[in-house]
Amino acid sequence: KRPGAAKANLGQLPPKADEHPMLAMINAEFAAAAEQPARVAELILRAAQWEPNLARIRKLFPLLARNRNWREIMTVNSSRPFETAEQALIAIEAAMHLNQPEVVAGLLTGALPCWSDDIRFMTPLFYLAVKQPGGRWETALAEHFMRSIIRADNPDILYPLFEKCFQLRRADLAWNLYLRLKAIDPAHPYLAMAVARYGNLWFTLRRQSVSMPSNFALETVDVRPLLRKVFASRQCGDLSRRIPLAVALAAENVEVVRRDHLRQALAAFSRRDNEGKLSLSMRYEYVLAMEMADHVEEALGQLKSIAHTHPGEASTVQIRQGEIYKRRRDWQKTYETLRNYPWQSNLELTPLTMLCEAQRSLMLNLPALFTAMTAYREFPDSTQARAMLADTLQAVQCPEEALWLLSRKSIRPNRDLEIVKAEALFATERYMECS
Repeated sequence: KRPGAAKANLGQLPPKADEHPMLAMINAEFAAAAEQPARVAELILRAAQWEPNLARIRKLFPLLARNRNWREIMTVNSSRPFETAEQALIAIEAAMHLNQPEVVAGLLTGALPCWSDDIRFMTPLFYLAVKQPGGRWETALAEHFMRSIIRADNPDILYPLFEKCFQLRRADLAWNLYLRLKAIDPAHPYLAMAVARYGNLWFTLRRQSVSMPSNFALETVDVRPLLRKVFASRQCGDLSRRIPLAVALAAENVEVVRRDHLRQALAAFSRRDNEGKLSLSMRYEYVLAMEMADHVEEALGQLKSIAHTHPGEASTVQIRQGEIYKRRRDWQKTYETLRNYPWQSNLELTPLTMLCEAQRSLMLNLPALFTAMTAYREFPDSTQARAMLADTLQAVQCPEEALWLLSRKSIRPNRDLEIVKAEALFATERYMECS
C-alpha cells in the first residue's frame, strides 16, 4: 500500500540482503514498476531459488519478453501449470526463440487442454508441425485450428493463418478459413486478398494426402487438371460447394482469377479507407495489395500515412518500406531506408538480414559485417543469424573466423549452415573435410 516507504526500508538493509530469494522477488517487482528489465532479469534468477515465488515471477514474464530475456524466462520456469494463457505463450515463445522444440512440445502438452480453442496457440503448433510434417503435432494443429477459428470472430486475427496453411501445404485448412471469414463478413477485403495472394496454391496438395507416392513429406501435386475433368463430367457432387471458388481456381489460367480478385481487394480496401473503417492490420495489407498491383508510389504513400497517424509504428513502417524496395531489388533504396536500423531498440532479425544483403549487393562488405555481427549478438540462437555472419566473414576474406564461428558450439543441423561451412572449408583448403 505504501511502496515508497517499503522501498526506503529495503534500502536500509545490508548490501547482500537481496541475495535472499524473498527480498530478490520484492526488488524485482520494484524494478519492474520502474521499467528496468535488465535488473528484473538479474533478480528473478535469485528469486526463483524459492519455489513459492514462481507465480509472482511469471507475472513479470511480459516485461521480460518485451526485452527478449528468453534465457532468463526458460531458466526460472518450472513444470507447474500456468495460471494464464499469456504466461504459457510467453514461456513457449522463449523456448521457440532458443530453438528448443522438445521444450515447446512439453509446454504445449500441458497448456492445450486448458486453452483448447485459443487461436494464439496456432503459432507454436505450426512451429512444431513444420518440423515434422504429417506427425502428431500436425494432427493437433488441424484439430486446434478447426476449434479456434469457430470461436474467433476478428478477421485481423484469422487472416494471417492463410500463410501458415499454405506453408504447411494444407489447402484444406485454408478452405475452411476462407469459409469462416466469409461467414463473419462476406464483403471483407481479406477474402479477395487471400485469393490474390494464394490462388495459385489453392489446389496444391501433398502427394501423400491424395495417396500418391512421394519422396519427402511436403512433396506436392497440382490437382487442378483432375478437378477440371471432374467438373466437366458433372460428377462432382457437392465438391464445388464445399471448396470455395473451386471451379474458378481450378481453371488452367488461374492468374486471371488472381488479378481479378486483386482488383476486387483494392476496391474493397479503398471503400473502407474512405469510410475510415480500415484497421491497422488492414492498412498494411492494403499497402501489399497496392504493391502487388504495381502501384508502388501509392503503397509508399499509405505507409507514410500510417507513420503519421500511428507514431508508434515508425519502426514497422521503416521495415515495410525496406521490404518493398528489396522485392524490387532496389538495393540502394533498401540500404538508405534501413541503414540506421541497427541502432534502434528491440531489433528484429528480418530487417537486419535485408540490410546486410543490400550492403553486400552494394559492395559495402565492412558495414555488412557490422550488421551481421549485430544480428548475431542480438539473436545468438538463430541459425539464420549465424549463417549470415559466417557468410559475411568469408566475403571479407576471413574464412578461418567463419569456421571458428560455425564450430563454436553444438547446434542443430541446418542446411544453410552446412553450405556456408562447406564453402569455408574449401576457402581454407581443407578439401578432405569439405568432401
